Amino acid sequence: MVDQAKTIKAYFPELDQAKVNKLLQLEDLYRFWNDKINVISRKDINNLFLHHILHSLTLLKYDRFTEKSTIIDIGTGGGFPGIPLAVAYPNCRFSLVDSRNKKIKVVTEISEELELNNIEAMHSRAEDLKLKFDYALGRAVSNLRSFTKLASRNLNPTGIIYYWTGREIGDFVENKQTQLFIISESFHEPYFKNKVIVKQMPNIGFKSA
Repeated sequence: MVDQAKTIKAYFPELDQAKVNKLLQLEDLYRFWNDKINVISRKDINNLFLHHILHSLTLLKYDRFTEKSTIIDIGTGGGFPGIPLAVAYPNCRFSLVDSRNKKIKVVTEISEELELNNIEAMHSRAEDLKLKFDYALGRAVSNLRSFTKLASRNLNPTGIIYYWTGREIGDFVENKQTQLFIISESFHEPYFKNKVIVKQMPNIGFKSA
């Protein structure tokens, strides 16, 4: 059994106790709501901390959001990576967007329970929004090329995309505009083997090896 508090503190010592406490509440909240509205697969709910909460937080090892920035989480599902990152960044504004209303209901309820006033849960398709953001997040929403094209529409001219995916490292090419964060280099759990976060700079498409 993973000691969640110990794991969070070991990987992210910069998080204060108030933030850690909110992160530790997430599993019970998701179990409660998942019994009512299935937003996480039944077989995956027992891996919620590792596969969803910790996976979302891995970005903290590699990059930082600018204070008071605006962030859109496209296809957030039950609220990942947006909710854990909103806990870590209370001074940033997060818009968690999904086209499935039942998932947005869960995001809303959990955000309210944790008093995350920096989250706006939006029942919408990202392409229907007329808003612009400083950052766009996605976690296994679609293939990276399609996600980059979609997310670019919602970015400010200097905006940045972060995309969590599980493809082989050789599937990606790094260049001045595209950077890979190889999660297994910083996180020892076997689940993170071949997991990467792709950072895309403004207006740059995906290049395949």
